[in-house]
Amino acid sequence: MLQVSDTAYPRLKAHPTTGELENGFTPTLAELAFAEQQTRRSASRIAWLVFLKTFQRLGYFVQLTEVPVAVI
Repeated sequence: MLQVSDTAYPRLKAHPTTGELENGFTPTLAELAFAEQQTRRSASRIAWLVFLKTFQRLGYFVQLTEVPVAVI
């Protein structure tokens, strides 16, 4: 049976597995370097990377409060 996160309107899982975190939300070296160029503070860099990776996964932006702590 399809999960809600796998449908046409994907959502973030409340409790993603370790594999899902590694495959879907770990930034590449190029993404890390780009984030460092675009931001000044580490908190801004983390938020920027969370927005990037969640957008890549879902295809739309979400509020940081909607992102599970495990993803952050």
